[in-house]
This record gives sequence, structure tokens and C-alpha cells, in this order.
Amino acid sequence: MTDRDSVRISRDGIVFVHDGETITATHDAEAEGELMEDPGRVVHYHFPVHIEVHAQGQQEIASAIERTLTTLTAAFDSV
Repeated sequence: MTDRDSVRISRDGIVFVHDGETITATHDAEAEGELMEDPGRVVHYHFPVHIEVHAQGQQEIASAIERTLTTLTAAFDSV
């Protein structure tokens, strides 16, 4: 990859990386990376999630939690 092919990320966020793409951190970045030599190796990422529910009554809270978890599950399954 040359400088001409690279793109600087201007804000935090989630990125989808496609097969064959490489991500590297700049020399002054807080991020660290390691080149993986084993193409069959699987990497798992775990992200803490904090969900705050504002609702009145137990049934409304339970319904809001169920809708949120269903939406999140569908979103992750679609990736």
C-alpha cells in the first residue's frame, strides 16, 4: 500500500473491512496492531455495551428491552 492508496480516518467509529484489505496505525497513534502471518487465524472482538432504558412500568420496560435486543441481534446478524 502506498500513501496514495491510504486514507486518514478523521473521527472514531466502526469500520467494515473487506477480505484482502489491510489496516495500519500511524506511527503516533494510540492504536497498536500486529501483522498476522496465519491466514486461517480467527480474531474475536468483544465490545462492552451499555443500554439505558427510560420507561414507566415493568411491562413498558420489558417491552423496550425486548425491542432493543431484537434490533441489535438483527443488526449484528446482518453483518
